[in-house]
Amino acid sequence: VKIAGLWLQDWGGVRNTSIGIERVWWNWRLDETHYEDWDALREDVGRQGTQLMTYINPFLMESASEKGTLYRHAEQNNYMVRNVRDEVYKLGSEPGVTFGLLDLSNPG
Repeated sequence: VKIAGLWLQDWGGVRNTSIGIERVWWNWRLDETHYEDWDALREDVGRQGTQLMTYINPFLMESASEKGTLYRHAEQNNYMVRNVRDEVYKLGSEPGVTFGLLDLSNPG
């Protein structure tokens, strides 16, 4: 059976949360630790005529680590949805997972 596509939701890496589940990092940068040989994987999948698929969404995960670089950049440059107090409107999906939303209406 020919496979049309290989979907890799975790291309940006994963982390374990405080409630014991694994979550995708919403930082939208390839995690070369999670996929050590990304280029070879991409080439191998392509040679077989299969499409390698990833995804993104408008969430940026907050983190003090290197993984939070894009969040901090977006926050400092006012690219995030903000609340009435002009603070980043933060959401959470479970304890220890906080994220903001990119303001897709911002022309910046």
